[in-house]
Amino acid sequence: MTGSSKWFSSLNPVHGKEYITFGDNNKGKVVTHGAIKVNESFILKDVALVENLHFNLLSVSQLLEDGFEVRFN
Repeated sequence: MTGSSKWFSSLNPVHGKEYITFGDNNKGKVVTHGAIKVNESFILKDVALVENLHFNLLSVSQLLEDGFEVRFN
C-alpha cells in the first residue's frame, strides 16, 4: 500500500468503504486499488492507495503468494 498516486500504472475503483488501521489506531481510507509497474518484469498487483499514508508498505507474504522470491541480507 502507498499514499502516493504517482506510482500507479493502472487503477481500479473500490466498491464500498474500505479502511486501513494504522499502528496508532488512526484510520486511512482506501481510495483505489491498482498495479505498480516497477520494471518490465516486476509488477505489483492489487496495491492499495490509502489516504494519509506517508510511507510505502510492502507485504512479503503477498509477494510470496504471487510467485516472487524474497531474500534478506
